[in-house]
Amino acid sequence: MNRPPRMPHPKRNFTNSRAHSMYGLINDSLKNYVVNRKGSVFWKDLMHRHGLEVLDFSPMKQVKDAVTYDLVAIICEELDVDSHTLLVDFGRHWILNTTKDSFSLVMRASGDSLIEFLGNVNDLHSKISSTFLNYRPPQFTLQQIESNQYILQYSSHRPGLTDFVEGLLIGLAENFETDIVIDRIQKDSLEGGDSSSFCFRIIDTISD
Repeated sequence: MNRPPRMPHPKRNFTNSRAHSMYGLINDSLKNYVVNRKGSVFWKDLMHRHGLEVLDFSPMKQVKDAVTYDLVAIICEELDVDSHTLLVDFGRHWILNTTKDSFSLVMRASGDSLIEFLGNVNDLHSKISSTFLNYRPPQFTLQQIESNQYILQYSSHRPGLTDFVEGLLIGLAENFETDIVIDRIQKDSLEGGDSSSFCFRIIDTISD
């Protein structure tokens, strides 16, 4: 089973794991993702079986990256899916559920179409940076290569999240009622992080 990189045993002390931290919002969203699919009893049993009842899922609390990587590995095991499947589906969930609950205003202000939004996504991250201490957002660059074909370049200091970004792109296309085909995903080497290019085509845009 494929899993995100370097995941220590889930029952180890997470306090000193990894140098980077992310916010509890993503772990809370992972919880909601599982609960929406399997129910709250399944989630409570999962947490108990893996000794994770003490984890704090407060959205604004900083959490070591290792906690989230371990949680993803555990969820993969419990749902019997590989990490690619989980992270792509979770990326879609993040757009269609989490952002609408937590960032609806800034999302709506960032564009009225998929392409406009992708062109403004770095500005969106800059706007929310003041909310999250020590926030280091990923960077995106959008390039149009034909009338309906684009390349989205993604780079981040965090490794292993290209599949999540693929899900974000799928969720954004669905959110903006735009049919796309992702023709190619190229993963490039980046020390200590991810750098990937998504080549996609717009097939159709649904309008009222």
